[in-house]
Amino acid sequence: MQPFDATLEHLREQFVAGAQQRLRRVGDGLRRLADNGRDEAAAQDLLQHVHRLAGAAATYGYPAIARSAAEVETELRLTLATPPHTVPAATVEAWRAVFSDVRRAFGLVHSGALVPMPATKISPDETALLVMTWGGDRDKLSRVLQAQGLRVRTASDRATARRALRKQPPSVLVVDLAVQGGTVVQVVDTLREQPGGERTAVVFLAADAEFADRLDAVRAGADAVLEGAVEPDRVAAKIRELLRRQGETEGRVLYLEGDPDQAAYVERLLRAAGYEVTVCIDPARFGETVEAVQPQLILMETTLPGASGGEVARALRQDARFRALPLLFLTTESGAPDEAALRTGDGFLRKPIEPRVLLTMVQTHLERARLRSELRELDGLTNLLHHSAFVRRLSQWMTEGDPARFACSLAMVDIDATAELNARFGHNLTDGLLRELGAALQADVPGVQLLGRYDGDGFALLVVDQPVERVTDALEALRQTFAGEERYAPDGRVYQANLSIGLARYQPGWRRPQVWLAASEDALRQAKRQGGGRARQASATSRPNLHVARHEGAR
Repeated sequence: MQPFDATLEHLREQFVAGAQQRLRRVGDGLRRLADNGRDEAAAQDLLQHVHRLAGAAATYGYPAIARSAAEVETELRLTLATPPHTVPAATVEAWRAVFSDVRRAFGLVHSGALVPMPATKISPDETALLVMTWGGDRDKLSRVLQAQGLRVRTASDRATARRALRKQPPSVLVVDLAVQGGTVVQVVDTLREQPGGERTAVVFLAADAEFADRLDAVRAGADAVLEGAVEPDRVAAKIRELLRRQGETEGRVLYLEGDPDQAAYVERLLRAAGYEVTVCIDPARFGETVEAVQPQLILMETTLPGASGGEVARALRQDARFRALPLLFLTTESGAPDEAALRTGDGFLRKPIEPRVLLTMVQTHLERARLRSELRELDGLTNLLHHSAFVRRLSQWMTEGDPARFACSLAMVDIDATAELNARFGHNLTDGLLRELGAALQADVPGVQLLGRYDGDGFALLVVDQPVERVTDALEALRQTFAGEERYAPDGRVYQANLSIGLARYQPGWRRPQVWLAASEDALRQAKRQGGGRARQASATSRPNLHVARHEGAR
């Protein structure tokens, strides 16, 4: 990393850290205008804040946020220039929705505190080009990707795709191999010829693919080949993974090395690539250093003063927390790894180390470690958070944020009568319904902050900064659409599937996630007791039944 790049990154971090204050001022201006649309002082203050936000966001690499702020600025200037200088209530609400998206783009919990975004979201500055024939699959995938933050363009044939690529290389290119209009190789070659095109992730969709087809796709430049029918949630998950890889070089590396000169070389190389590096020269202090650093990857010399690398690694692996921690050994050409090193390490690098090889190995092992960590939190069927991970994320969100400041709702959505459906048609059918419902919740419900499979039949979702009426309307529309669709089982029989929904708006004083979860579950049980196929909202005065609530620890 060059000095200017380091300085720019520091300034960018300061800009993000100051986002909460900027957006709080914007929010204050919007509240004043909501109270009085003729308040010109409030309008002038808001104009200054959105103008500054638009300029700073453009400077520090947030073009989507800059565009959103600039659009509000333009509308506000037009209002101030046109008598009677009144901002309609509907316009204020629209602007609030814009800045709700901006808060999510910054990764801000809506109290203004910075927390990691859930795995179900994609950076708002990313773009996608879908090369697919017009129809339901393309529309569904577009909706899911747009709901997760991507700006989506489409092309119905390969020739049109090549013209689109010459204008603007996307962050990710998705190509259905069934689409005609030239060869796939021509499409990828056109992409790679454009400035920045080498960074684009390429995904091929193949309804029927043999191993030889996958091999040809990789040779053509694919980063991923997804076989079978188009499943929007599965495609979106792969895109999230590929985009995350593009932007990730950071990571905590601990290097145990007895040679200070060698340590300095590796440390500088990794730091220049953006990694956080800690060097430990004394094996006797390795244990305390691991505890202090909590590394994501360990590099270790095989020959150390007073111990072998294999012995140190075996001692490390005795701690269950570090049994799966990636560990790479460094050794000289003449140094043969001992048996302990062979058993405990994840790979070996020979000195002198070629920089490209070292950086590639470090990046690869960090990516795999992150993927394993993510997979531990995901439900295998829907690729959404599993029960315990959802409760843990909800608890973190409630602790680090201030839910009382904004309209927040927790919903439970269950498919009715799954036992009967399983008995009539088999589990594969209900598995497909669950995947379909998970994708629809991502695409059709505004303001989703967390989404997970809460039990065998349905999902839990946290919706933030949205009026409860809007959430209720969105869920009811989804319920009616889901129930109204005429479906066909594999054997040709016709069936329908209904949803039951329980919704609980956050109430002041609820400090534990179990209370909120219990309230939404109580509402869901009421809907099911009344025959299912309906939605119920918990009363603000209801007392959640914690004795029957499902919560972390009960799973």
